[in-house]
Amino acid sequence: MQLVVLQYVEERRKALNKEFERCCTFLAEMMEKYGVQVMRDIAVEIQFDPETW
Repeated sequence: MQLVVLQYVEERRKALNKEFERCCTFLAEMMEKYGVQVMRDIAVEIQFDPETW
């Protein structure tokens, strides 16, 4: 019984790790794809001028 539970926990942990990795990869790809665009939008909104900071 205990072995079955340990095997289940290990399989579940591996599945969660894969899901976490997939999520992180997706976020990294979205940041790479849209990061510059988002930063430009933020700069326009806050009227960021690095020379005055």
